[in-house]
Amino acid sequence: MKRETVRKILTTTIIILLVGFTFFFMDMNFIMNGKEVRFCINTNTYQDGGSKEYTGLGYKIIKYNTIAGNTDISFGTWFLKYDTNKAKLPENKINLKGKVKSINKIDENTYSLFIDSTQKGAEVNNAYVNINTNTVIMKNKLKAQIEDIGVDCDVEVYFSYPISKAYPLNVNARKINVVEKIR
Repeated sequence: MKRETVRKILTTTIIILLVGFTFFFMDMNFIMNGKEVRFCINTNTYQDGGSKEYTGLGYKIIKYNTIAGNTDISFGTWFLKYDTNKAKLPENKINLKGKVKSINKIDENTYSLFIDSTQKGAEVNNAYVNINTNTVIMKNKLKAQIEDIGVDCDVEVYFSYPISKAYPLNVNARKINVVEKIR
């Protein structure tokens, strides 16, 4: 190769790298300050509460916004992967405490409960909670059935993943505790 050709290739490569680094640091600054990125595109929006993946010139940014409360930001190369562990709900966290306002049978094995939150300052005010054969129902620390849940019954709900972003929330229950008040 001629010396001039090598110089053009080297110069072009250096310019592309400098532009890539400049775009990366500017986008990193924007996103860290709560602004939208400008030099990369949204390549994926996850159904975990709204996490977004952005891809730029040689870099990737993942801005987590999960229903589990994770708001981390990850920076890396194009090989950066979405971390499903950051979207998982804590196994023992009660996601909704409330009163059952209605119960609808969807099919032979699925019911939909409308639950109104009784927690002050709760993240979720009300939700449609789906119960199916995978849902564990407990009452007085014993395994229970759907028949043990009634209208105006107090419940604690543990959500299952994925969670829709609709309002009111529509979610599958991993576990439901029927809470009996001591009289």
